[in-house]
Amino acid sequence: MPGAFAMMEALPGRVRARAYLEVEGPDERQLEIASAPNKTVSWRYASDRYEQPPGGLVAAVSAPEVSSVGGHAYLAGEVALVSGLKAALLARGWGADQISAKAYWNRGRANAGHGEPELKV
Repeated sequence: MPGAFAMMEALPGRVRARAYLEVEGPDERQLEIASAPNKTVSWRYASDRYEQPPGGLVAAVSAPEVSSVGGHAYLAGEVALVSGLKAALLARGWGADQISAKAYWNRGRANAGHGEPELKV
């Protein structure tokens, strides 16, 4: 999460940015970037113990207010989640060149020797 906040803080003040971050529960939320009306963070919780909109992060990026016009999405996280997020954005008209996706772990499996998730071939 510090990386997401650093990316948002590095943007010029006039640039609008929104981060959708998923943590296990409210206790795992981290300090956010300094308040700015055009830089927002939307928290989602992975645990069923907490209320969240159905679908979590995929539903969040599928919402009408997430526009592809002039935007770029940086996706990072678990393999299946990143794949689902990318598919949702592509289905909404985002171009592949507007999406930077990095899946860096796979649920239930150790990473390969090079630190990346082992891919199914």
